[in-house]
Amino acid sequence: GLASLVGSGASEAGDANTTLGTTLVWKVLTATKPRLGTGMYCHNLPNNLWVPGAASNTGPGSLQFEGTDLTPEQMDQRAIPHLPASIQCYLLRSRGERFPFLNSSAVSFFEGGPASSDQRHAAQLQSLACVERWGYERLEACGVAVGSKVFSAGGAAESGVFSQLRANLLNRNVVRCSHPTASFGAAILAARGVLFGGDLTSAIRSMTHIVESHSPQPESVAEFEQVYRLFRAACTRHGFE
Repeated sequence: GLASLVGSGASEAGDANTTLGTTLVWKVLTATKPRLGTGMYCHNLPNNLWVPGAASNTGPGSLQFEGTDLTPEQMDQRAIPHLPASIQCYLLRSRGERFPFLNSSAVSFFEGGPASSDQRHAAQLQSLACVERWGYERLEACGVAVGSKVFSAGGAAESGVFSQLRANLLNRNVVRCSHPTASFGAAILAARGVLFGGDLTSAIRSMTHIVESHSPQPESVAEFEQVYRLFRAACTRHGFE
């Protein structure tokens, strides 16, 4: 997880990193060690920065693609006309959630019946982006200062549609560097000692560069504020708090 953070390009206090693999993982770089809450943890990088974070049981691995032979990229494109989605859902592959709330009995839910697989996919992407925002709000409530930029890692970070949706819901810039992987992060950590005199921050800044950036769309941010409130209300109805 820390190697993915390094490979994502995050390098200074306030930089956030979301890893979108099978699950959803949050990390934020901070200058001081915060006092964290349930479901959170904290590591220390060799550049005098702390890394508070957490991991969820939901994530891109929970997306349901039943009844279609389209690729995820094609599904993402077909979801665009259905965003914002009016259907609320929470995705879990099995029983139980650990963050942003703790509930061993939690199971997936859909409120409302999607009229099509495209609408269903839009609702699922929107749910993941809402969970991502919820997680950062939980960290902020513990005093973690989350900056204006979220560095992305994991396979789902390559989706431009999903990245723009996340930018609108987070109201932050969502960026992706050229090699946001754990293996490349490990290479940066190795190069830190050999080529950069032990300076991890310099190694990250020299070896990564942003290849894709999505900024919040002003006309959409207010609309997604209401979407997020409706999502949280639906979670409360299902005991997800």
